[in-house]
Amino acid sequence: MRRISLFVSVFVLAASSLLAQKSWIVDQKSGPGTHFTTLSAALLAASDGDTILVRAGHYVGGTTSKALRIIGGGQVFVAQLTVLDLPARKGFTLRSVTLQATANVGQLFVLSRNQGLVHLDDVHADVGQLRLALDIVDCKAVTIANSSFKGGPGLKCNGSTVTVSNTDLVGSNGSNRMMKQPPLCNYTPSSPAAELVSSTVLLNGVRAAGGDSDTWNPLCGSKVPPSPAIRATNTALLITGDWTSGYAAGKNLGRPSYNVSAVVGFGGNFLFDNSVTFWPAGSASSYSGFANSHRRRLPSLVATAFQSGHFIGTDLFSQTGHLAVLLVALPTHPLIVPGVGQLWLDLGTVLVVDAGVQGASQHRLVTVPFPPTPALRGAALAFQAISGTTQSVVLSTPAVVVLPQ
Repeated sequence: MRRISLFVSVFVLAASSLLAQKSWIVDQKSGPGTHFTTLSAALLAASDGDTILVRAGHYVGGTTSKALRIIGGGQVFVAQLTVLDLPARKGFTLRSVTLQATANVGQLFVLSRNQGLVHLDDVHADVGQLRLALDIVDCKAVTIANSSFKGGPGLKCNGSTVTVSNTDLVGSNGSNRMMKQPPLCNYTPSSPAAELVSSTVLLNGVRAAGGDSDTWNPLCGSKVPPSPAIRATNTALLITGDWTSGYAAGKNLGRPSYNVSAVVGFGGNFLFDNSVTFWPAGSASSYSGFANSHRRRLPSLVATAFQSGHFIGTDLFSQTGHLAVLLVALPTHPLIVPGVGQLWLDLGTVLVVDAGVQGASQHRLVTVPFPPTPALRGAALAFQAISGTTQSVVLSTPAVVVLPQ
């Protein structure tokens, strides 16, 4: 494992756009230094560029259009949160928060009509059947890392550009229930882990599982099929990662046995890495329904920021013997570079933090320190690698991390 010198720390300190304007502390127990006991009050008071530090507890969120950083410390549970109409050239980050369903909340976490950048890191939700955990609608650039979403479905994207890294996505299971009055049987459908519509979506190092079928019983039988891990309609879908990445259709728990692909498309394009594993249900193919599908080896990058030790660990998965150049910058809207890939790095702040040749393990690990500076809490950093040979290079998948408390 390589450890980069502290020049990266100098870089983040010099990047003035990373520095927070003001920090607010939210603590429902009103401990020392508390500004607000509710998150909703903090959302109203904060201004663009501010950081909201949330201490352990249960909170009701709210709706915001501000460029904020919200960072949890300890066990932080938020009942509902909406980020709406974030302006272009603004950024919103959320880290270390668990979204928790309540009886009167349908969509738990909504990102809608955001022209600016939205970054989620270490965000989790488990909302059960018929509840949508994360809904992304008409957003220009959303990154999700080191997170998990379980629901019906766990993630839904419509008309958005989204990249998901090192994250677990799980759909809800189907069921049947005997009723006292007609109809005697009530069937609840299963759901995919992710429902993608008219979007551009990158899934890197993701583990996704569709919901299982209902179980057979003598009165109702079994009529609910399992769901695919991913269902994509008119979407450009890219799936990368090593052999730890996997996509499984739900299991057949009743009769008859259904054939369901792990990834199902309705038109659109599908490009995926050779190393990714697919588990269909029954005798179905691994994937089906796309207008165009291609399989080839693709370099992928994951990154995780650790509060203990104040460092970022990166892992580039690429072919042995290929060039490996790791870059860091402020994140920006993706720029398509023909023949090379999508660039998520702000060119005005790019630095090279590591360069070499990929070894036999096909994993190049790099440790990047960052300073324990309060003004950097909640700041987003983007990593991306250049990989290839002297004749041809491509960009890896991006990895955007949100710095912890």
